[in-house]
This record gives sequence, structure tokens and C-alpha cells, in this order.
Amino acid sequence: MSTSINQTTVATIVQRRPLIKGRFYHSSTNEKIFEKIFLVTFKIVRDDLSYDNSSNDPDDNLEYDHEFFYQYLTTNYYVRCKFISHSAVLDLLNYEYDVNTLYNEPPLTTSQKLILEQSLMVELYLRVSKETDEIIVGTVQD
Repeated sequence: MSTSINQTTVATIVQRRPLIKGRFYHSSTNEKIFEKIFLVTFKIVRDDLSYDNSSNDPDDNLEYDHEFFYQYLTTNYYVRCKFISHSAVLDLLNYEYDVNTLYNEPPLTTSQKLILEQSLMVELYLRVSKETDEIIVGTVQD
């Protein structure tokens, strides 16, 4: 007596909420901005302007060195980069850091800003893509 097993391919969509905001530290290996460390913050861009104005986010009080927009699928993010000097990193590690401390570094050039944006593309993709829809394909035996 033989038994036949039917298999059906099933696709399941796991729907996740988009990542609303995040922050991380970034350092590029590009020689023009090599050994510079940045605090990078990002948040989703919404049509509701009160979202930005009503926020008590301490990241909104910082003076950023560069700002740009990043798009992932249909979601836009507002990305801001704050240069952190090596002495400030040491202070941060020793719990004495104020990110608005003045430093003696010249402002980023246009070329350095472009390099920074390019070096952040993969990092931003990896961070925001974790929270998006995922299609899981598998087989089911009948």
C-alpha cells in the first residue's frame, strides 16, 4: 500500500510596524573623514507636523553637523549627524559628556558630508529594514 503526500507552498506575510526613530554611533573608514565619530539620529518623516513639534526628544536639542533624508521603500527618514571629538568620546566613556561641547574641528566640507551619507547607507538600511514586512515562504504537507 503506497501513501502519497501532497505538498503546498504557502507564503505568509509578517507585517511589522516601521521603525519610528533610532540612534547609533558611526565611524567611517574613508580617509577624508577617517577616525571621526558621529552620533547619528534618525526618525520617520510624517505629514503630521505636530509630531515633530510636540516631541520632548533630547536629540532635538543638539546642534548637528549634517542633516539629510534617507528613503527606505516608501518610508522617509530624517537623518542627523553630530561629530563627536576624541576627547568627547573619552568623556562619554567616563560619563562626563555634553554633546553640545564646543570642539576645535572645522565644519564638514561638502565632500565630507557626501562621504558620510554614502557610508551611512548600509548602516541605515540594516537598522530600518529590521522592522518592515517580511515574506516567509514554506511548504505545508497535506
